[in-house]
Amino acid sequence: MLKILLVTGIAVFLSGCASEKESLPPKERCAAAMESQSQSDIDRECSSLSGDDVKAAGELVAKRNPSLNVVIDDKRVAPKQASLGITPAEFKTEFNKVAKELRMKFAIGDITISSKGEVFDTFNVQFGENNGLIGAVTKDGMLSSVTSISTGDGSVESGARTMVLALMIVRSVIPNLEKDEASLITLDLIKKSTTSPNGIPYKQIVSGVKLWALLTERIGFFFGVETPKDDDVNEPG
Repeated sequence: MLKILLVTGIAVFLSGCASEKESLPPKERCAAAMESQSQSDIDRECSSLSGDDVKAAGELVAKRNPSLNVVIDDKRVAPKQASLGITPAEFKTEFNKVAKELRMKFAIGDITISSKGEVFDTFNVQFGENNGLIGAVTKDGMLSSVTSISTGDGSVESGARTMVLALMIVRSVIPNLEKDEASLITLDLIKKSTTSPNGIPYKQIVSGVKLWALLTERIGFFFGVETPKDDDVNEPG
């Protein structure tokens, strides 16, 4: 009986929350959908509003959450997704240029979106059996993140290829970074990742880009570049 009352109470509470949300004015519901950054919520709550009401909802979002950019036009309302400022094609060009300079056999051919998600689309690039890349792309076609996954085969050459792949990603995403500085930052992150607790990545913000490295016993080594979140800070020392 107590369990039934408890479950019933939770259900009533949740239904009350839903009713409270439904009682909000349409512009407030549209603004809340924008803040949720869910395109399905935005389509549901904003599509029936006039252009002026949608703009008013966007102004509410700007006042309540200035860090959240919102794109508004006559056909679609969507949160403007943060990106690395380059397209996948531009990343490919820079990456292949660095690969040629370093005389590495890593090279990216055609980039094809392999999976479409609600927030990001993704592509995969494989370099043999032990190294690969996963890229996340915003809905407006900009690169949001790149992550390398390296399993290695236990050889020194395999370890070296893993480190060079990480360096190539850094130089491709932050091309204005001095080559020596890029090498030092990459190697330092890799070194520190070997002493971090398993499952906790070591991260650093460089030129507005979040770099991170993670070494796991079961899967292998991960190295990523992505747009930093508001609460991302450099790790101490």
